[in-house]
Order: sequence, then structure tokens, then C-alpha cells
Amino acid sequence: MTPSPVFALEEQFTALEQQIQLFPTDRLSLFHLIRFFSQPEANRNPTKFSSYYLESLEWFQQLLHPDTLQYHPPAFYEHLIQLLGQACSGTSGSPVSAEYELLKKTVQEYQIRLWLFLGELDRVARILGLPEPEILPTDVGPYERLRHWMDSVKRSGSSPEGPVPPVLERCDQDWAAHNHQQRDVIWVLLINQWEDQGLPVVEPEAFSLSCIQPLSVTTELLSPENGDHEVIFLNPTFSVQDVVFQQSRDAVRTAQSVFPRSVFQKKTWIKAVFSFPESSSRYTGDSMGLGMGLVALGSFSKVLSSYWEYRLWQNVAVTGAMSDTGTIKPVSPESLRLKLTAAFFSPMRAVVIPDQNRLEAQTFLTRMNRKYPYRALELITAGHFRDVIQRSAIVVKQSVPWARRLKIFSQNWLTIAATLLLAVAAVVYLPVWDRNPYQIFTTSNGLVVKNRDERRLWDYPVDFSLYPRMIVESNIYWPQTSLVTDLDGDGINEVLTHLIDPRNGKPPESIYCFDSHGTIRWKRDFSWTLRFGDELFEPNFYTSKIFVSTDTRESPYLFVQMRHRPWYPVLITKMNVQGEILETYIHSGVVHCRYLPERRLLVFYGTNNDYNSAVLGLLDPDHIAGHSPQDQYQYTPQGIPLADHVLYLRFPLVTSIFPYRGRYDVYSMEVLDNTGYRIDVRFEGWGGVIYLLDKNFRIVKVDFTDMLLNTYLSDMHHSLFEDFSETEVRRAFSRLEYWRQGKWVSDPGDLDPKYDPVPLPTSRKSR
Repeated sequence: MTPSPVFALEEQFTALEQQIQLFPTDRLSLFHLIRFFSQPEANRNPTKFSSYYLESLEWFQQLLHPDTLQYHPPAFYEHLIQLLGQACSGTSGSPVSAEYELLKKTVQEYQIRLWLFLGELDRVARILGLPEPEILPTDVGPYERLRHWMDSVKRSGSSPEGPVPPVLERCDQDWAAHNHQQRDVIWVLLINQWEDQGLPVVEPEAFSLSCIQPLSVTTELLSPENGDHEVIFLNPTFSVQDVVFQQSRDAVRTAQSVFPRSVFQKKTWIKAVFSFPESSSRYTGDSMGLGMGLVALGSFSKVLSSYWEYRLWQNVAVTGAMSDTGTIKPVSPESLRLKLTAAFFSPMRAVVIPDQNRLEAQTFLTRMNRKYPYRALELITAGHFRDVIQRSAIVVKQSVPWARRLKIFSQNWLTIAATLLLAVAAVVYLPVWDRNPYQIFTTSNGLVVKNRDERRLWDYPVDFSLYPRMIVESNIYWPQTSLVTDLDGDGINEVLTHLIDPRNGKPPESIYCFDSHGTIRWKRDFSWTLRFGDELFEPNFYTSKIFVSTDTRESPYLFVQMRHRPWYPVLITKMNVQGEILETYIHSGVVHCRYLPERRLLVFYGTNNDYNSAVLGLLDPDHIAGHSPQDQYQYTPQGIPLADHVLYLRFPLVTSIFPYRGRYDVYSMEVLDNTGYRIDVRFEGWGGVIYLLDKNFRIVKVDFTDMLLNTYLSDMHHSLFEDFSETEVRRAFSRLEYWRQGKWVSDPGDLDPKYDPVPLPTSRKSR
């Protein structure tokens, strides 16, 4: 016998009452409550559900709060407002109807907030009864658009609720706090699920099961007798053996590895207590590892250092599991989609995900950006914990104010007295005590390292030949095959050099990293084997330069430039400060490399053998893998994709003035203050052409070097011109005379109207 519809409805409501008591999160409870009242019958006949609306008012009042009303798609708010309107109709004539009306206004405010986050100001104007916003800038983010609009509303006085509607003021204040604050918490992307039943089937356009919660940690130093770190997670989890605890321990170890060992030798054991503010939820899964590592890093810097600390931006959300070595592991595609949905419909400026999820995330955001073009959520990917803390958009390393330092010292008068005595002793004995490496000598007998006052610190004996004796100082911008620099940010320099033993046949090229005491921190061997066309290039590739990224990143990249033959190929290998190889760029032709900190670009310039042309290339230091553009098979490395260049410029050949048909090479590059760059192109080492580039690396002027002019005009029979006919030489002589008299147009197109550079994709021509 089929039960009556009324009996079936009552049975559903009874089951709902029991389930709501069991659900681990309010978001899941709200989802099932909305699903019950979303039946078609509730829309057609609201009075039939009037008794259920009366009984459910308390549930709605408990469940409709900021944690459950945020991070949903637009359809959710439209549906919930309609549902609460039905509740008002179904309970009309009773005090309950007024309560539902208040709830409806609350939901409507969060709907307005969502449209503001998405930059859809015209929709907000229609809801609030304001005039349509004037034409606003399209090249700014949603928050800047809101500020422009609020200013125009104030000027026009068109708001019926005063200068600016209160809901816009509240949203502006909350959003400003997200955009401008640096705190000790990190916002973590989470998914609300019931472990026994998994994720409920939810239409992604109607409801978001994911949310963003602020994770915090408190730390304290333990006594040496404790013997190990103590990690506590305050919120309830699904089981005692949950991976949350393993992630907590891995996060503590990873954050600890950022600090110098000497710090943890003095303050060894730490107690870390992690917690989310939502205490009623149960937590599971391992995707909180990256967030735990970041908050642990910020908290450790407070208890372990009185000189600097790490602060976290509040407009960034993170997700990703993390191993105890700092490697960030991917999340599942379904979890990634849910979490990116929550991040997209939030005020967050950026989201950090594992590097292995990059392709799926880019596909998702491309689809969402077509629907909401003003949102512009920034995607940041990372494969290691140190990659994350190097991004100033996520983590800020700042010095501790002197007032706080003095407060710490003032708590112990004995410390103050000892400090004063040490200061006096330092003035007298500092030259002797200075153990910071500053100079390195490489000789046939080994390494000799000295401090700034040229006092010998330590030797590293080597019984094989090195490159010629040289001195490298830590403040020189162009280090060559040895380098003295501070890699880990502790204020003490490390020493980097390459060693090779020619007696062992074809040994690997090796990069050594020494600490300030001469102990080998790590050693990295290079045994590259590459095939260009049908030709095999076997070891060795010889180191020609070692340099680091010199911007404000706390843990810089280490770059090693290597070459096989005098002219090609050249490898640029990117490593982290632990000596692990991250990526390699391959160029068919000799190039010189440098790092531009003001633009955060890796720059190389020289010759491309395939075209015999002078080239200038720009690479994003975070993504350098691949090879240079080639046409001929013999110059193309096999099995390696083309690199994603920010720019790859082949300089036009000025054959209409100087008919040289040999190799063109960028000899040097000079950064001009606030104007651009000066590029010196030479012909087989002889003087050549000067190109002036603007800040966007566009050619704005061409000139000739005095060396070329003098050689050309003084000796037209020089070996440089031996392949030219007498007519060509005399014609070039006349053109150069015109040039010197200022009668020749200096536009690159006029110099060589037939020049047709190989086209590159637009995305690689400009940053």
C-alpha cells in the first residue's frame, strides 16, 4: 500500500530532524534543510508546509550565519531568498513570518557581498535601488571597482539610505581588512563532508560544500627533558589516528627547517597547538598541511627570533598536503574543483594550490572568468614549501620593531649587562672574531676563504687543478664560477664553487656549498647528456657562472650556467638553496646570464647558432624549463619542449649600412636608470651596433660603436671585411659617412626594410 503524501512528508521531516543532530558541520545541515524545503510542492502550496516552517525557524536561525552563508555561487542566494519568501507566505499572519523576513534580509546582504566580490556592480545597484554605476576602469580588481563606485555614489548623493548604503560600508571595511592586513593566521580551503557517507551529491552551481577557515597556532618552548616536539590539534577529528595529526607533525618539522640550526640548538623543543575557530566541525584529510606549515613558520619566528618575523597576508587562501621534507602533494580533482569554487566566490585575491594541480585549476578558472570577467582570481602554484615562503604576495618577512626588542631585553638586567660587555669586546676584537666569509681564493692547491678584513678563516685542500686564481666578493653583482653569499637568510655567508678532477677521465662537474666553518653542506654532481639533432653531447658541461636571484625573496634561487663547447649548447640550471635541481633551460648558442631584481626576470643574451643572430631572452625565474626557439634539426634538443619565454628578441641585422654576413652576438647589456637598456651587438668580437631599448624591451634607437666606425673608416681592407666586394665596402663607407653627419635615419625599419623576424606567440612577446 502506497503511503499518503502527507504521511511521506512527515516521515521525511522526522528523518531530517534526526540527521541534523548527526551532521558534523552546520553547512551540511543547512544543505539538507534547504533540500527538504526545495520540493516542488513547497513552491506550489506554501501553506501545506506551514507547520514545518514554524518548527524549522529555530534551525534556520541557528544555521544561517557567516560560516554557512559565504562562498556559494549566485544561484544559491537566489534560491534561498525565494525559499525564505515562501516561508513568509506559509506563515503569514504569525510572528514567525516577521522572523523569516529578517532572515531573508540577512541572506540578501550576503548576496550583495558576492556580487561585489565578483565586480558585478550593476546587479548590486538594482538590488539597492541605486542608479546604474558609471563606466568604471576595467583593468582593476573588484575591490578597486567598489571603491570607485562608492566615491561616485557619495558625490551624487543618490543613495536613499544616506551617503552610502550601510551594507556597502560594512563590505568595504571587511574587504579592506582582508586586502591590507598581515596576521599570524592563514586561510585554509576546507570541504564539509561526513566521513561515513562521503560527499553528498550537490549541483555545483547551486551550493558550495567548501569553505575557507582561518587556521591559527600557539607555540611555547618546552624544557629539554621533553625530548621531542609536542603537537596538538584542538578541533575534533573523525578518528584518533587521523592524518591531521601527521600533517601537524610534518608542518612543524618543515617550518623548523627554515630557521638556522643554531637557533634550534638553543631552543630545541616546541609545543604547537593548531586550531580553527569553528569548534563544532569535525576535520579530516591532509590538505591542511601547507596552511599548518605557514602558521607554524610565523609563530616560530616570534619565539625563536627577536630580530625578524614572518607575517601572512589575509587575502590569500591555501590548500595542499605536505610531506615532512616540505614537498607539496596534489589534491584530488573533485576536491580541487570544490575548493576553487569557494575561493572564486570569496573576497580572496589569490589561491595557492599544489603545482601538480596547475592544469586542472587553469581550466576551471578560464571557464569561470568567462562568466565573471571582473573577478580575476590570481592562481599561485608551488611544489615546495620554500617556493611558497619566497612569494611576497603570501608571506612577508619583516624586522621586529626596536621597541619590542628593547622590551625583551629589559626583562632581564643580567642580559643587558652581558650585552653591553659583548658590545665593548666586539669593538676591540671584532676583526679577529669575524667568522663571516667574504673572499674566496681558488688556487692549484685548494680553496682559501677570508673575512672582510682579509683574515684567513679556513682552507679546503684540493689535490687537483682549479680554474685560475680569482677573488669573488659577496657584494659584486656579476659572480663567476665561485660565489660568496647568504643563502639561508641567517646573516652568515655560504661559499659556492665548482670543482672538477681532470685526472679521472670524464668525471661529473660538481658544485660545492660550504658553510662559514668550511664544512660541506651539500654537493651536486652534473652529468648531462643531450642530443641535438643526430649529435650527442656527453659530459662534461663546464660551469661558467654561478649566481643567485637577488630580489627580496627569503630563500633565493641558485642558478648555474654551464656550457659544453665554446659556442653551444648552454645550460641554465635552477636549484634551491638545498642544492636540489628544479629546472633547466637549454640554449643553442653561447649566452651570458644575469638576474634583474627590479623586474624579477632572468635575462640571457648572446648568439643563437641556428640563426647566427644576436638574441636577448627573458624568462620567469619560477618557470624556466625548456629550450630556445630553433628551426634547424641539428640545433634542436631532442625530447625537450620549447620554453615559455616572457620575451625572445632577435635583433635586426643592419645590413643596409654594414653588410656583415657572419655571427652576430650581444656582447653586453647595461641597465639605464629609469629609461631602459643599452645593448651592445658585435660581429665576431669586433665593435658593432648599439641598440637602445625602453623599459618594455622595445627598440627605440640604433647607433654604431666608435670601435666599428674607426676600424671601418681607417682600414677598409681589414680582415673583418675580407668577404666583401670593393663596391660593397665603398658603399658602406659612404653610408657610414652619412651616419656620422647625421643624415641617416636611425629607425630599425629603415636600416633593414627586408628584415622579417621569426614570429613568436603574443603571450611570449610581453610579460
